[in-house]
Amino acid sequence: MRTQKAIVLSFLERNPNGVCVASFPPEIAYTLRNRVSELRAQGVAIESERCRAHQHKASVSRYRLAAKGQLGMAL
Repeated sequence: MRTQKAIVLSFLERNPNGVCVASFPPEIAYTLRNRVSELRAQGVAIESERCRAHQHKASVSRYRLAAKGQLGMAL
């Protein structure tokens, strides 16, 4: 069975323009921030920004892998 971190990384690799939290399976979306933090701690550069692709009722994040050579910081 694949770990949640592996699933999150796979989503990010397949979606270079970013992935909205709402696009993840519910069992992962609930703890997605934790998985992103764990991946960042392992050296994976991940950028985050507010999702503007959808009409969310609240502020929802969108994550993407940073371009090679860039730091994984909020945009």
